[in-house]
Amino acid sequence: MIRSMVVRNILSRLGSEKHQLSLAFVASVLLVRYLGIERLGQYSYVSTFASLFGLLAGFGLPILLTREVARDKNSARPVSRDSPGPPICTLSAHFILVLISGVVFNPPELACLLGSLA
Repeated sequence: MIRSMVVRNILSRLGSEKHQLSLAFVASVLLVRYLGIERLGQYSYVSTFASLFGLLAGFGLPILLTREVARDKNSARPVSRDSPGPPICTLSAHFILVLISGVVFNPPELACLLGSLA
C-alpha cells in the first residue's frame, strides 16, 4: 500500500517535471522568435540583472520558516501568522534596490526596462 503510493508519487513528480520542461522549451522558442536578436539580448541582460537581486529579496526567510516548522510542528501557526510583515518589507527593499542600481550602473535605455521588471 505505502510502496505503491510512493511509486505513484515519484512517477507523478517525474511526469510533472517532463511537462514543465516541455512548456519551458516551447515558451523559450516563442520568446526568441518574437523578440529577435537585439531585443532578446536586452531581455536576457535585464532579467539576469534583476534576478541577482532576487537572492536578497527573501533574506532566507522561507528557509528559516521551513526549518522552524520542521523543528516544532506546533509552532507552525504562530510563525506563519507573524510572517507577512518581513516579506512586504523585503519586497519593498528589493524593488528600491533594483531601481537605484539599475539607474546608477546601467545605460539609460535599459534603466526603464529594469524599473518595469522589478
